[in-house]
Amino acid sequence: MYLEDINVNETDLIDGNGINLTVELESSPKKARERNSTIERQLRKEKREAEMKDIKKVLILGAGDSGKSTLVRQIRLTNAVPFTGEEKNFFKKVIWGNILLSMKNLVIGSEFLGININSWDFLNDAILIKEYVYDKKLMKIEDEVCNALRRLWDDPNIKVCFERRNEIKNLHIQDTSVNYFNDLNRILDCNYEPTDQDIVLSRRATLNITETSVSIKLGNFKFFDVGGQKHLRNFWAPYFDEVNAIIFVAALSSFNEVMEEDDSTNRMVDCISLFKAIVNNPLLTKAPIILFFNKNDLFKEKLKTYKLVNYFSDYKEQQTEKSAVSFFTNKFKETTNRNLSHIHLTTGTDNKLMKKIIGSVLEIIMRGRIEAVL
Repeated sequence: MYLEDINVNETDLIDGNGINLTVELESSPKKARERNSTIERQLRKEKREAEMKDIKKVLILGAGDSGKSTLVRQIRLTNAVPFTGEEKNFFKKVIWGNILLSMKNLVIGSEFLGININSWDFLNDAILIKEYVYDKKLMKIEDEVCNALRRLWDDPNIKVCFERRNEIKNLHIQDTSVNYFNDLNRILDCNYEPTDQDIVLSRRATLNITETSVSIKLGNFKFFDVGGQKHLRNFWAPYFDEVNAIIFVAALSSFNEVMEEDDSTNRMVDCISLFKAIVNNPLLTKAPIILFFNKNDLFKEKLKTYKLVNYFSDYKEQQTEKSAVSFFTNKFKETTNRNLSHIHLTTGTDNKLMKKIIGSVLEIIMRGRIEAVL
């Protein structure tokens, strides 16, 4: 049925924005169809605008290297938003860069830690990796460099250096690089295509704002991943407007690490200070806070080797995972009078765990079951 078949009053086609959609009935079916098409386009536009109003806006905040971008990737994958071929090609270069930079820093770190290297082969490979300049335009890494990477990772001295990586100041050695090092033959192959897990494990510092849209049965979400380095934090404010929730990501494993930007500041101390500033920001008093204690797997491993009291002198309990988590939970709760009832222990690279937690959190946000203020 076209519009010439029905009776239309002028008042019937005034939309909520005051736009007059009145149609004069035409004798020509062609003109009627054209006008009908115009109205349908307008109605579709209004529908999209109405849907936009229902989108939940979620900020993902935290200090640098806390796992924010990993969380966003997990949100995508758990909600069936796969990586495109173009994205996979991009992350292939990111992963190769992660491997090369981590190995370069391990070589430099071994010198810093005074680890004695007696092998000439090791020294030659170390010099090659230290001096190698990675060109992202290349379709593969040169064979000579690939072989050097394999030999270096086979050397026990490099593995010792990796275990002591938190002692190396001003150099970042990616925690997840061990997964890449243990699978170099596959990843360095010229036909390599990253798996979803490879991409989840990769690290690329967020230097701007990335926006990720996800639509699920519960509704529509927009996630904003904001760079956590100190010099980027001044750019956060414009994104504080009309926020439905904030997910703050804190890396528990950072308790014995120093900041890349400032080697005199403990990363966990900086993280708590940052959280205090956010949770008490006047622009965010109505924005519910969800706290992710991330990198719990690394945290548990570190507790076997490092004493928490050496980094936080007010930790008085017998060192256990439970008491350590409770200690940091109280540290964060002490920063505010707001209700921090939604705290999750997470391992960002654990797909099964993250799918469960993400599903629960998105449902809570969508149904508005978070109290913003006590």
